Amino acid sequence: MGKVIQFKPPRTQPKLVPRPPRTGDCDHCHHKMDVHITHPDGSMSCAARGCSCQLRPLN
Repeated sequence: MGKVIQFKPPRTQPKLVPRPPRTGDCDHCHHKMDVHITHPDGSMSCAARGCSCQLRPLN
């Protein structure tokens, strides 16, 4: 007797549901604004891991 081959049904791709834009998100990096650090010179930077978002003060 040979091996019994079981046929698996093909896995369906998960549907990507677009998330609604949350209020308080950064326009540049789209992380939450509560993870942004305001520096004494008026600039802001994102504290999220791996993010290099630097926001310069508008003047």
